[in-house]
Amino acid sequence: MNKTPVLSRLPLIQKAIEATSYLGYQVRGSNIVGLYDYNVVLEDFFARLLNVVYDLKLENLNNKKKVNFPGIDLGDKVSGICYQVTAERDRSKVEKTIATYIAHNHKNTFPTLRILLIGERRGKYEGIPNAAAVGFDPKTSLVALRDLQLAIRRTTDLPKLLELEKVIDEEMPAFAHLYKNRSQSDKQAIAEYRAYFERRAFQDPWTAEGNYFGFEKALGDLISLLNTGMVDGVPVTKRRSQIANQQWKDATSIVHSKVLALARLYTTYVRSGEIDPTTNRCTFHTPGMDSVFDAFKQDVVDAMNVLLAQAALPAISGVTPLKFQQP
Repeated sequence: MNKTPVLSRLPLIQKAIEATSYLGYQVRGSNIVGLYDYNVVLEDFFARLLNVVYDLKLENLNNKKKVNFPGIDLGDKVSGICYQVTAERDRSKVEKTIATYIAHNHKNTFPTLRILLIGERRGKYEGIPNAAAVGFDPKTSLVALRDLQLAIRRTTDLPKLLELEKVIDEEMPAFAHLYKNRSQSDKQAIAEYRAYFERRAFQDPWTAEGNYFGFEKALGDLISLLNTGMVDGVPVTKRRSQIANQQWKDATSIVHSKVLALARLYTTYVRSGEIDPTTNRCTFHTPGMDSVFDAFKQDVVDAMNVLLAQAALPAISGVTPLKFQQP
């Protein structure tokens, strides 16, 4: 019987669960903007992680240049288990994977097919053509992040949990560093937020905006900072969900919603062509939109200043009207 104290295991379990949740968020965010390379990079990581959690000997099949394994990414020739690793969670992806698995006779080498979803299940997967014929049961063969996290949560073997931590620290150094930032106080975290919100993007009137790509990046930086505690992949502080003070946490959520509202407004006018970041030109069809953007920017500043006041930190400046010299 395993005698390892629960309190020795819990921090390791929590770290592994948070690491996989963080990856799920990062992958979904990258795929939304069309960056799918992240999925390929993660194959090696998940091979190592699954090997520890499920006692497998998976290899990244995409690294074997002389062998073609379309439709599957990881394989263990000893157990006969193979995995497709994907952030696509629709039923059609599962159907396509099974069809490819059959078409290339992968069952001869890997009799057991599993699909790892980097995220949660979406919709129903019952009645998929040929699934039963290859022994694919969506309830057990389809492994979502929550299923993987449940397996981690049930792990009682301390050496296995320590090995999981080693995989995370080696494969995800940014996350490992970020995880250490949990020790920061709430006030320290909010002070870090303040440093990133005190910027020209929220101080210059829209008519004085000189770099739309820069404005767009500022919004992306702040959304990333609040959601992940990172900017440009570099750990800065703990994310908003880790703020312990409930009043401050609620205020931070309001700041986040205001930044998202401004980002959606900006995206709407980029898509309409009225804002063209490539040529750095803005031509609104509706009069007064400059003032609307200024109001949205000021909303962000006002919400941030409410949070800063709660944390007894200095306020940041808002939209500064242009001053015209008299002739």
